[in-house]
Amino acid sequence: MSPAQEDRIGAAALLASPLSLLYWTAWQAYWLPFRLGLRRPKKPHTPIICIGSLLAGGAGKTPVTVHLIDVLESKGYKTVLAASGYRSPHYKNPAAAPDGELDPREWGDEPALIRSLRPQVPIVIGKDRVRLAEIIQERWPDHVMLMDDGFQHLELEKDLTIVLDPDEVTNNLMLPAGPYREPRKAGRSRADVIFPGEFTIETQPTRFIDPDGVEVPTPEEAQVICAIGRPSRFVKSLETAGVAIRGLKTLPDHDPLNEGNLFSSFEPEIPVVVTGKDWVKLRHRKDLAGWTILSASHDVSIAPASRFDRILNRSLPADSSNDES
Repeated sequence: MSPAQEDRIGAAALLASPLSLLYWTAWQAYWLPFRLGLRRPKKPHTPIICIGSLLAGGAGKTPVTVHLIDVLESKGYKTVLAASGYRSPHYKNPAAAPDGELDPREWGDEPALIRSLRPQVPIVIGKDRVRLAEIIQERWPDHVMLMDDGFQHLELEKDLTIVLDPDEVTNNLMLPAGPYREPRKAGRSRADVIFPGEFTIETQPTRFIDPDGVEVPTPEEAQVICAIGRPSRFVKSLETAGVAIRGLKTLPDHDPLNEGNLFSSFEPEIPVVVTGKDWVKLRHRKDLAGWTILSASHDVSIAPASRFDRILNRSLPADSSNDES
């Protein structure tokens, strides 16, 4: 199934459309007081850059977030990652994560993945983004707060909002009949930068990493396990890389991957390929002996880089010695 097929309007979506109307009504009740100025967002820290999405998962925020960490550090800025840690204990109990490897069961799969990729970056976890900004102001007042998701968290004022809205999506309905968290047109009007649009995300070739962190050649064939939003995008990326898919097991986004028979339908002689977000959970399992597990990942960049750099500079402290504008 292609991403477009995943997101198109089908019979199930039509049946769920009355629930989407309720969701739309709830969103309007939340958004309208901010639009009318009856409620104002808080700003306990600055600068705050948000990488968000109009979709409920599967938009590809994490590679963009990692790229922005690198861009900001190349300009001399230090960053703190703020993430929700969805399905983790700290989702409802905001906290700063400790240094070192993070257990996804405690801190969430996406924070654990980003910590493994950029171990120098402090991370704060919780759905209350205002509280996360307060923690950052208390502990890292000179850092850029980089939010992985949180575009719909209107209580927090951002300096720059970057929004992903993949153009292959054809179902514009809100949850649960469609993939959208808010009305698409209104959400796009609130964003400072939208991908795709004036800027594009350029994706590098897929890389395959073994459990020791060593890059290996692209496998000719593979079995796939993934617990992400819109898994067909991941499958398509593997097929584009030249991998023949011999088996596929999909689970809900952020699934802990702790079920006992996870590999029951797979052949031990064929490699199992997973996303980086899923590998940080799988690596804790005790039944990996005898299996070849590879994580697939890709780097991204934003083009045109020079124009995006000018927009990024406007959200950063103007009096900083690091400002290259």
